[in-house]
Amino acid sequence: MPPYQYTPLKGRNVIRVLKMEPSPDKDARLRASFQPVPLAESPDFEALSYVWGEASFGGTVEIDGADLVVPSANLDAALRQFRYPDRPRLIWADAICINQSDIPERNSQVLIMAEIYRRARTTLGWLGRGGEAEEKAL
Repeated sequence: MPPYQYTPLKGRNVIRVLKMEPSPDKDARLRASFQPVPLAESPDFEALSYVWGEASFGGTVEIDGADLVVPSANLDAALRQFRYPDRPRLIWADAICINQSDIPERNSQVLIMAEIYRRARTTLGWLGRGGEAEEKAL
């Protein structure tokens, strides 16, 4: 599959939200589409806050017939964990919803990150996959 090419955002307070396709299988390929939405319209999305962890290849998300690289295994695990089994889910995650290669876009999106988290319906937190010690602690 070809690599995903971001479409430029139109407007200062417009963000990309990832519309995750459902799957009952956590190991199934991640499939999604991007929806550009103005923050002023209070879109119904959830923000994802996660631990980046080590820089490592996290896999890919299929978007519109192209592969978008997920920049960390931890983010890949979070997307898989929070994907609904039976309906789409709208998620904003900075590493993939912001075009990290477009410096002007990245800079303008960083300036509105606090507003993005404020406007989210909720914020999902992901600390990583737990082990035996974490299971006991929780």
